[in-house]
Amino acid sequence: MENIKRARAYKKFAEMLIEYNTPEANGAVLFADYLSLCKGALGRGDEFVAVMRERFQHVIYDHDLNAAPAKLKHIQEVSSSDDNYSLLQVCDVLLGATLNGILKTQKGPRMAYKNELSGKLMEILEFPSFDKSYWQPQTKTYAREYQNKISMADYQQATHHKYRLWFWRPEQK
Repeated sequence: MENIKRARAYKKFAEMLIEYNTPEANGAVLFADYLSLCKGALGRGDEFVAVMRERFQHVIYDHDLNAAPAKLKHIQEVSSSDDNYSLLQVCDVLLGATLNGILKTQKGPRMAYKNELSGKLMEILEFPSFDKSYWQPQTKTYAREYQNKISMADYQQATHHKYRLWFWRPEQK
Protein backbone atom coordinates (compact mmCIF):
# COMPACT_ATOMS: atom_id res chain seq x y z
CA MET A 1 0.00 0.00 0.00
CA GLU A 2 2.83 2.41 0.86
CA ASN A 3 4.45 1.82 -2.57
CA ILE A 4 1.18 2.69 -4.29
CA LYS A 5 0.93 5.95 -2.33
CA ARG A 6 4.53 6.84 -3.18
CA ALA A 7 3.99 6.05 -6.86
CA ARG A 8 0.84 8.20 -6.98
CA ALA A 9 2.59 11.12 -5.28
CA TYR A 10 5.63 10.78 -7.59
CA LYS A 11 3.38 10.72 -10.66
CA LYS A 12 1.32 13.71 -9.48
CA PHE A 13 4.40 15.82 -8.71
CA ALA A 14 5.94 14.90 -12.07
CA GLU A 15 2.73 16.00 -13.82
CA MET A 16 2.68 19.27 -11.86
CA LEU A 17 6.35 19.98 -12.58
CA ILE A 18 5.90 19.40 -16.28
CA GLU A 19 2.67 21.44 -16.54
CA TYR A 20 3.84 24.24 -14.26
CA ASN A 21 7.32 24.69 -15.72
CA THR A 22 6.51 24.20 -19.40
CA PRO A 23 3.21 26.02 -20.01
CA GLU A 24 3.84 26.73 -23.69
CA ALA A 25 5.97 23.71 -24.60
CA ASN A 26 4.95 21.18 -27.19
CA GLY A 27 7.00 18.47 -28.82
CA ALA A 28 9.40 18.36 -25.85
CA VAL A 29 11.46 15.39 -24.63
CA LEU A 30 11.46 13.86 -21.12
CA PHE A 31 14.31 11.69 -19.87
CA ALA A 32 13.41 9.95 -16.62
CA ASP A 33 16.17 8.45 -14.46
CA TYR A 34 15.31 4.79 -14.03
CA LEU A 35 16.77 4.73 -10.50
CA SER A 36 14.32 7.32 -9.17
CA LEU A 37 11.10 5.85 -10.50
CA CYS A 38 8.48 4.34 -8.21
CA LYS A 39 7.24 0.83 -8.80
CA GLY A 40 3.67 0.16 -9.82
CA ALA A 41 0.91 -1.60 -7.92
CA LEU A 42 1.07 -5.30 -7.15
CA GLY A 43 4.62 -5.78 -8.40
CA ARG A 44 3.81 -5.09 -12.07
CA GLY A 45 7.01 -3.14 -12.52
CA ASP A 46 7.41 0.53 -13.25
CA GLU A 47 4.38 2.25 -14.74
CA PHE A 48 5.71 5.83 -14.59
CA VAL A 49 6.81 6.11 -18.22
CA ALA A 50 3.55 4.58 -19.49
CA VAL A 51 1.49 6.98 -17.36
CA MET A 52 3.51 10.01 -18.52
CA ARG A 53 3.04 8.92 -22.13
CA GLU A 54 -0.70 8.67 -21.62
CA ARG A 55 -0.83 12.08 -19.93
CA PHE A 56 1.53 14.10 -22.17
CA GLN A 57 1.85 12.37 -25.54
CA HIS A 58 -1.80 11.87 -26.46
CA VAL A 59 -3.70 14.65 -28.19
CA ILE A 60 -6.07 16.42 -25.80
CA TYR A 61 -9.30 17.99 -27.04
CA ASP A 62 -10.95 20.95 -25.32
CA HIS A 63 -14.72 21.39 -24.90
CA ASP A 64 -14.98 22.73 -28.49
CA LEU A 65 -13.11 19.68 -29.85
CA ASN A 66 -10.02 21.72 -30.68
CA ALA A 67 -6.88 19.60 -30.41
CA ALA A 68 -3.92 20.92 -28.48
CA PRO A 69 -0.53 19.58 -29.63
CA ALA A 70 1.05 16.94 -27.42
CA LYS A 71 3.36 18.48 -24.81
CA LEU A 72 5.95 15.69 -25.10
CA LYS A 73 7.01 13.95 -28.30
CA HIS A 74 9.36 11.49 -26.61
CA ILE A 75 9.67 9.96 -23.13
CA GLN A 76 12.50 7.62 -22.28
CA GLU A 77 13.90 5.90 -19.20
CA VAL A 78 17.68 6.46 -19.00
CA SER A 79 20.58 6.11 -16.58
CA SER A 80 21.80 9.39 -15.11
CA SER A 81 25.27 7.83 -14.77
CA ASP A 82 25.55 7.76 -18.58
CA ASP A 83 27.59 10.74 -19.81
CA ASN A 84 25.05 11.32 -22.58
CA TYR A 85 22.60 12.44 -19.87
CA SER A 86 24.86 14.75 -17.87
CA LEU A 87 21.99 17.19 -17.27
CA LEU A 88 20.38 14.50 -15.11
CA GLN A 89 23.62 14.44 -13.09
CA VAL A 90 23.22 18.17 -12.46
CA CYS A 91 19.63 17.52 -11.36
CA ASP A 92 20.90 14.81 -8.99
CA VAL A 93 23.34 17.31 -7.44
CA LEU A 94 20.60 19.94 -7.01
CA LEU A 95 18.23 17.40 -5.48
CA GLY A 96 20.96 16.05 -3.17
CA ALA A 97 21.97 19.55 -2.03
CA THR A 98 18.33 20.41 -1.37
CA LEU A 99 17.67 17.22 0.57
CA ASN A 100 20.86 17.75 2.56
CA GLY A 101 19.80 21.32 3.35
CA ILE A 102 16.38 20.19 4.54
CA LEU A 103 17.65 17.26 6.63
CA LYS A 104 20.60 19.25 8.04
CA THR A 105 22.89 16.23 8.27
CA GLN A 106 26.15 17.35 9.88
CA LYS A 107 28.28 14.21 10.39
CA GLY A 108 31.57 13.31 8.69
CA PRO A 109 33.96 14.98 6.23
CA ARG A 110 31.77 14.04 3.27
CA MET A 111 28.85 15.86 4.87
CA ALA A 112 30.95 19.02 5.31
CA TYR A 113 31.36 19.13 1.54
CA LYS A 114 27.62 18.51 1.02
CA ASN A 115 26.74 21.25 3.55
CA GLU A 116 29.02 23.66 1.70
CA LEU A 117 27.34 22.76 -1.58
CA SER A 118 23.91 23.33 -0.02
CA GLY A 119 25.03 26.78 1.13
CA LYS A 120 26.26 27.65 -2.37
CA LEU A 121 22.96 26.50 -3.82
CA MET A 122 21.09 28.88 -1.53
CA GLU A 123 23.38 31.73 -2.53
CA ILE A 124 23.19 31.13 -6.29
CA LEU A 125 19.43 30.56 -6.38
CA GLU A 126 18.77 33.50 -4.04
CA PHE A 127 16.60 31.89 -1.43
CA PRO A 128 16.86 32.48 2.30
CA SER A 129 16.30 29.10 3.91
CA PHE A 130 15.69 25.38 3.59
CA ASP A 131 13.38 25.48 6.61
CA LYS A 132 9.92 24.02 6.18
CA SER A 133 8.48 26.92 8.19
CA TYR A 134 9.63 29.34 5.46
CA TRP A 135 8.48 27.32 2.43
CA GLN A 136 5.23 25.75 3.63
CA PRO A 137 3.22 29.02 3.55
CA GLN A 138 4.50 29.60 -0.01
CA THR A 139 2.96 26.31 -1.15
CA LYS A 140 -0.57 27.76 -1.24
CA THR A 141 0.64 30.55 -3.52
CA TYR A 142 2.35 28.06 -5.83
CA ALA A 143 -0.73 25.83 -5.94
CA ARG A 144 -2.93 28.83 -6.80
CA GLU A 145 -0.53 29.85 -9.59
CA TYR A 146 -0.55 26.27 -10.90
CA GLN A 147 -4.35 26.09 -10.88
CA ASN A 148 -4.65 29.49 -12.60
CA LYS A 149 -2.04 28.47 -15.21
CA ILE A 150 0.00 31.66 -14.92
CA SER A 151 2.11 32.60 -17.91
CA MET A 152 5.85 31.99 -17.98
CA ALA A 153 6.39 35.78 -18.02
CA ASP A 154 4.38 36.13 -14.78
CA TYR A 155 6.18 33.14 -13.27
CA GLN A 156 9.56 34.72 -14.01
CA GLN A 157 8.49 37.84 -12.09
CA ALA A 158 7.28 35.84 -9.08
CA THR A 159 9.13 35.29 -5.82
CA HIS A 160 11.60 32.41 -6.02
CA HIS A 161 11.17 31.94 -9.75
CA LYS A 162 14.53 30.16 -10.01
CA TYR A 163 13.83 27.45 -7.49
CA ARG A 164 10.93 26.46 -5.27
CA LEU A 165 10.42 23.93 -2.51
CA TRP A 166 7.00 22.43 -1.99
CA PHE A 167 6.24 20.67 1.28
CA TRP A 168 3.23 18.46 0.85
CA ARG A 169 1.47 15.68 2.68
CA PRO A 170 -1.83 14.01 1.92
CA GLU A 171 -4.92 15.17 3.75
CA GLN A 172 -5.92 12.97 6.66
CA LYS A 173 -9.19 11.15 6.01
